[in-house]
Amino acid sequence: MSIILKIAFRNLILNRKRFFLIGSTIFLSSLMLLVSSAAINGVQTQILKSYINLQSGHITIVREEMKKVSDLDPMRLLFLKNGNYDPEKFYLDEKAQKRLNDYVDKYKDEIKAFFPSIRGGAQLITDDISDAMLSVYGLSEDNAKFLTDTQTVSTEEGKLLSDEDYSICICKEKAVSDNLKLGDKVKIGVVTHGGKRKELAFTIRGIYSKGAGYDAFYGFVSEKNARELFEAKQGYFDTARIYMKDINKSVKFAGDLDKYLMKESNLFRAESYFQASAFYTNLALILKTFFTVFIIILLCIIAVGLRSSIRMNLYERMKEFGTIRSIGYSRLQSFFIIFMEIFLLALIFLFFAFVISFVLILILGNTGINVGSGPMSYAMGGEIFYPEMKPGDVLFALAAIIVFVMASTIGPGLKLCYQNITDIMMKRQKRVYLTVELARSLGGMIKGIFTRSKMKSKGLQKT
Repeated sequence: MSIILKIAFRNLILNRKRFFLIGSTIFLSSLMLLVSSAAINGVQTQILKSYINLQSGHITIVREEMKKVSDLDPMRLLFLKNGNYDPEKFYLDEKAQKRLNDYVDKYKDEIKAFFPSIRGGAQLITDDISDAMLSVYGLSEDNAKFLTDTQTVSTEEGKLLSDEDYSICICKEKAVSDNLKLGDKVKIGVVTHGGKRKELAFTIRGIYSKGAGYDAFYGFVSEKNARELFEAKQGYFDTARIYMKDINKSVKFAGDLDKYLMKESNLFRAESYFQASAFYTNLALILKTFFTVFIIILLCIIAVGLRSSIRMNLYERMKEFGTIRSIGYSRLQSFFIIFMEIFLLALIFLFFAFVISFVLILILGNTGINVGSGPMSYAMGGEIFYPEMKPGDVLFALAAIIVFVMASTIGPGLKLCYQNITDIMMKRQKRVYLTVELARSLGGMIKGIFTRSKMKSKGLQKT
């Protein structure tokens, strides 16, 4: 094998034109595959970060009414549909809350954070406009700190959670579209948990920068003000988010918690972030699959062109391989020389593609890629995303290139190797049916194995 490698490497060095022509094709294909995979990794991380930190947590506690809303609805946890609250049945709520709190306390060593919150759809009202697309989000101090520390919400002006009563933080996009600025007074209208229409006056004390398009609807207020606005009793919450120390335990933990809660009543249900929304968890996966399929189709098209180039190159080098065969190299060894030439070439240029893409992703991972506002921000999880490279993507690129090399060499290489030595030396190519020849060779190998086994057994009998 070492001699075959030396011959293959010598052939690469001697034919520099072929080296750079085929190599540049492999380099560009590998670069596209690595960079696109890293870009989609960044998109996936960004979509899940916003969704998990703002909407679901690793595990979300929802009310029974929410189980009727499809997990394919992107607004499922954004504008909660919990129905009307019955104050006369609050004692049932208190029992369910106590049961949940006991479970959280029991497994506090596995839980990193627990944030119950008051949330609901609302209407932002001024003298000039009435904007119904607002989701009031009640924040405790711990919850606000969590969103700030994880950089899930970044304020451009003012504070996310002001010290002043009746303060609200809205998205920059909403501030621009509704012609609002810091210090402006607005009214927030809601339907309370008791089913009544209610309005409260708030002052804009913060404006946060938009992430994805679906992150522009929040109006962050203090938990105290949210409770007053929706007329929710102390202890009541619309939804709660649980964050595990190990996210990989979230699915099992959610299943166990849901069974525990259902033993007493069906008021609360537990869902992992996978269950809570198929839309957000599958969006990035669909994008990655789409881009990967696109790159693989492109590689297949390139492989067809490369196959033709290899066939022409091998035709020009027929005497070289005729000489190799005439000095005792088998068909298989001759094919391996052809294969190893392209394989070594692919590895060299895959390495260059990896180095270039690694440096590029390192830079873009810090600066980010700006896709702007509009529909693209919905698909990319925000106006800016940060590519990241994963080991699995490098291994996938290597596997794709190996398949790419085999698809390019197996036809022309084997057809040359199955020519007669005299025909190869005379640069004559006869039609070769690879399936027939390979079946014949395989049959010969099997027959040889049985013959040797039979002779060996006879020899043992004689002995």
